[in-house]
Amino acid sequence: MSMFRVMDNKGFQIVFENGCTLSVQFGPGNYTDSDVRAKAWEAPRQQREWEAQTAEVAILLPNGRFYPITEMDDVIGWQSVEDVLKWIDVARNIKTEVQS
Repeated sequence: MSMFRVMDNKGFQIVFENGCTLSVQFGPGNYTDSDVRAKAWEAPRQQREWEAQTAEVAILLPNGRFYPITEMDDVIGWQSVEDVLKWIDVARNIKTEVQS
């Protein structure tokens, strides 16, 4: 079943029919805009709106393991909106069996 999730008021996840989850995070501690990354950990929860020009992206497989985004890491930072759109296509098109 496809769905959306909100994560700590600083990002979101999309779960696709193939069981893969795309995580898009843009807040303190994430690989995102330097001014956003440096904010206090609780800052996103104290504001009605939260924004950044770049985000950190990860893909989780149905078995809970990370999809290898790069040769060096399971997450990739400083991704633009256009980059995130490309990662959406990657995540939703990974061939895998959905685990119950």
